[in-house]
Amino acid sequence: MKRRMIYWVRQLRPLPLLFALIANGCIRDKLTDCPPTEIVYLRVIDINSGDDITDEGRVKEATLFVFDQNRKFIERIDINAGYLEDEIIIPLKGYTAGEFYVSAWGNISAYIDNARIAPGEDYDDDFLKLFDAGKSMKQSPNEMFFGLKKIYIAEAATRTTEIQREEVDITQINAGLSVTVRGLPDEAAAEDYYFRLLRQNIGYNFWGEPIEGNYEIREGGTFNSDGEFISRQPVFLIHSAEPEAIDESNCTILHLYQKGATPEQDIDLTGAILQDREEQYIFLARGTTTHILIDLTADLRVQMAVTSWDEIYLWDEW
Repeated sequence: MKRRMIYWVRQLRPLPLLFALIANGCIRDKLTDCPPTEIVYLRVIDINSGDDITDEGRVKEATLFVFDQNRKFIERIDINAGYLEDEIIIPLKGYTAGEFYVSAWGNISAYIDNARIAPGEDYDDDFLKLFDAGKSMKQSPNEMFFGLKKIYIAEAATRTTEIQREEVDITQINAGLSVTVRGLPDEAAAEDYYFRLLRQNIGYNFWGEPIEGNYEIREGGTFNSDGEFISRQPVFLIHSAEPEAIDESNCTILHLYQKGATPEQDIDLTGAILQDREEQYIFLARGTTTHILIDLTADLRVQMAVTSWDEIYLWDEW
């Protein structure tokens, strides 16, 4: 069986690449002595609009995990920002015809060393760990992208075209959370307060599915011109798995704390917030941002709104 290679490039600009592939004595009718002709284009797609946003530069680096038809891991390929901008081709050497799965990720370089999967292991033998179970973390993941596609590499003798083109689309996978607090004292300093977020997922497997595990994040905030204490815009978290029912066992839990003289003396100003005033649990859907408004002047009145990924939401006065 003839062994071949797959090439990975960033955008759909086939003409220069086609000329390169058919040059240097390639016999086009039988593909004898031709360069490798399996090509995959990595595209960044907005999960809400469906628009191609590759050129916006929101994906700084990408990582590809390749699995065989039995979902056994073959190899990992890292693509840095230079690859994404300069359209450099990356070969996967030694591939024979057959079916393969491509698990493609964007912006996970800070967490990639947590993935210890070895060649021959199943896709769910390991996972991409973003948080340590049971521990408190001071920051959350960045904006992350993911895509999964099954591709088929045909035998050279059965091809009807010289270029077998595949596109792997990656979209936002994690979820955003934005919190606004009204009613803190006018003389309050931002460094005296923080949010405590409790979650039930610590990472993703290589099929993009959340992995169970408890962790918490502590996030600071700032005061805006209206005197509201706001979190980063937004805090990026692992999106919630899709349960049959949402309740206190699988929702996101939020606290607002005021710092004391020592960490043991920090004051929980809100208690555990699990629901809004409509009794909807805090659930973080993939590719969306959940906005929460906490009003301390109205007996801890909580309101929630869900928008598309990068929409800025302005709360009205009650």
